[in-house]
Amino acid sequence: MFEFSQKKGISAVELKTKITVSYPVALRMLRKIREVVQETGQPHTFFGVIEADEAWINHLIVQGIVQRHGQTALEIIPNVEEETVQQQIRDKVEKGSLILTDGRLGYMGLQIGYRHRYVNHSKEFVEKLFHTHTNTIEGIWSHLKRLLGTIYHGVWKKYLNLYLAEFVYRYNNRTNPNLFSHLVSLVFTPRYCLY
Repeated sequence: MFEFSQKKGISAVELKTKITVSYPVALRMLRKIREVVQETGQPHTFFGVIEADEAWINHLIVQGIVQRHGQTALEIIPNVEEETVQQQIRDKVEKGSLILTDGRLGYMGLQIGYRHRYVNHSKEFVEKLFHTHTNTIEGIWSHLKRLLGTIYHGVWKKYLNLYLAEFVYRYNNRTNPNLFSHLVSLVFTPRYCLY
């Protein structure tokens, strides 16, 4: 847990070398920790200025929402149809919030219940009238893809949700100076067991 909490992430290969265990044991340890943060890491409600977007990660569609200067949530979705892309927003974002997206047509129904602005990325990256942009969520995609490509080589599709949970946990606790203590308190609650 200490090694897990110390940097941007640790691979099972690096962990097995540091604590002298076999690769399967290191992989299982990391998987158990990721399962804990998966259950506890997603925020329940977003409000204020929210950016939403989706990206292809390991041949799966991942939708992300992020509150400006706040937390994020990432979720694997089956398609990019209107009903699907709007569902996570309707489930997690308070009514009346300002939703900022790209020009995808699937987001256009958000005017009902929300204030919605979008930027047409084929023309500009920052909409000039209201200074609308999705740079925060785009930065999250960039950071996530870099993490998956440099530290975690070859993430299997069936485990991608655990790596997303780890990323969300790290992002949402980025200002926490005691990440190790926080992780220990999550892992050693009575309902979890690492064995």
